[in-house]
Parts: sequence; C-alpha cells; structure tokens
Amino acid sequence: MSRYYELSPVEQYCPECEAYSVGWDICRVCAGLGRVFVQGGPSFGCQYTLEDCKPGQIVTLGNGDRGRVMRKCNRGTPTTDIALIDPFLDEEARETTRYPTITGVASMSAVLWLQDSSGGARGREDHLDPLQKRTKAL
Repeated sequence: MSRYYELSPVEQYCPECEAYSVGWDICRVCAGLGRVFVQGGPSFGCQYTLEDCKPGQIVTLGNGDRGRVMRKCNRGTPTTDIALIDPFLDEEARETTRYPTITGVASMSAVLWLQDSSGGARGREDHLDPLQKRTKAL
C-alpha cells in the first residue's frame, strides 16, 4: 500500500516486509507503514528540526541536503517542502522535495525578519540593529 506514496530522501522501504505488509500479519519493524527512516534518521544527531525553521530560511539537513524552506504542511503527517540547492552550481531547484518535519537540521541561516505574532507593523524591525533604531524627532 505505501509503495503508491513517494518516499522522502530520509526514508526507505521497510527491509523486513518491503512495504507489502497487508492483512492481519502486520510487520514488527514498520508497524504496517511499509517505510522506515534511513540509518541515523530522523534526527541525525541534530539539536534542531525542520519544525524550528521558518519559510525562507536556508537549511542544511542532517543527511547533508541543503535548501530553502518553502512551505509547511500540518495536515496528516507534518511535512516541510524544501527547494534543494545544487552543491556544485549553487542553484535552487524549481521543484520542491518533501521532508518530514521531524528531520534534523544541522545548520540554518539567520532569520532576516522578525514576524510579530499579532501581525503588527513592528514585525520587520530588528531591535539589535543600530541602523534601524527609531529615534523620535524633537
């Protein structure tokens, strides 16, 4: 059943049942899902996950893939779409690759903007940047 769905780069088909766990005989390794994480996954020994990243950030995942976070989907199994960056040409791919949100992130770019949770206009102000300090005119 799970062979109909696309695998992410951090998943592989279950080596025990080869994704054909059907009927009453449920596989002990994958619990009937037909897929398991690759060696070291999903965290790959990283402290942060894709859940901690915001759209627009450039991240390096625990498996070595590098790309820009495009969007998050929280329906069903939470996933994150990433536009992978070619390591040789340093170009972003036009199509996105879907990763589980629990995938480990080795490094991420700094957030260049701050979003106010209330949606206010102060969302783009960096309070630590001396050039953006607002001074009141006398």
